[in-house]
Amino acid sequence: MFAANCSVTVTNTVGQLLIQNPNTPNTAWPQSRSFTGAVGTPGAGKTDYEYPLDMTQATGALQCVGGLVINFGPITQLPYTPADVCVVTQGGLGTIDLGSAEQDGDVITFNFKTFLCPSKPANTTFFFGLASAHPPASTLAGVFVTASPPYYNVPARAP
Repeated sequence: MFAANCSVTVTNTVGQLLIQNPNTPNTAWPQSRSFTGAVGTPGAGKTDYEYPLDMTQATGALQCVGGLVINFGPITQLPYTPADVCVVTQGGLGTIDLGSAEQDGDVITFNFKTFLCPSKPANTTFFFGLASAHPPASTLAGVFVTASPPYYNVPARAP
């Protein structure tokens, strides 16, 4: 979709999700990944934004994660199947699929198919995301969890 040779150079922003036990810091990482489409591809000149969440080392975590919310702005539709959201289920990390993506104006809520919890092995979402005609900028994304407080802000990249 973004590179004829299926190889892209990415820019990553990694946040720290502070839902874990204070004795085990830095164990849950939401990530923002962006890259630009090469000439001659369906994504040429567009930027792809992907948002995996890794909790594989969150053994001290006290809460489970249900999804991510981001003020994304206008979406650029590309021929993803079956919708505007791409989910990478092969050739990368991840075991937890996306359950749904809901748009309310410029805000996108990504709901995971199952909760990511420290008691489950291989707690990493598939890479999932959207495309935009706008370049990346630093922002905050929200992560919603099963306990109090129910919502955390983390660094992210979005158009």
